[in-house]
Amino acid sequence: MTKAAKIWLIVGVAATVLLCCCLVFVVGRVLLGKVIKINVDDVMSQPESANVTVANYNRVQIGMTYPQVAAIFGGPGVLAVEAEIAGKRFEVYQWKGLGGGYAQISFDNGKVYDKRQSGLR
Repeated sequence: MTKAAKIWLIVGVAATVLLCCCLVFVVGRVLLGKVIKINVDDVMSQPESANVTVANYNRVQIGMTYPQVAAIFGGPGVLAVEAEIAGKRFEVYQWKGLGGGYAQISFDNGKVYDKRQSGLR
C-alpha cells in the first residue's frame, strides 16, 4: 500500500468515526431530550407548610393538574426539575412539610404521572 493510500484510509476512517459521533449526538438529543432547569437552591430553601401532610399527599391522584395539586398542598410548590424529552414536557415540583418531610410530584405535559414522599406526618 502506498503512503498516499494509507493517508486516505486514515482520513476515511477518521471521517467515518466523526460522522458516527455526530449521528449519535443528534439522535441522543432527539430521543433523550434536554434538561431545561434544575433548581436546587430554591428546593433547599423552601419554607415548610402545615398543609403538606401524608393525608394530603394521599389525595393527590395520577392525572391531576398542577393547580389541583397546589390547591391540595395549600400553595405553589418549587419547580425542582424541568425537562423536555421527545417533544414532551416533564416537571418535578416539591412541597416541604413540617419537620423536613417533603412531597415530590412529577408532571408529564401538565398531568401527574408519579409521586413520592419522604418523612411526611
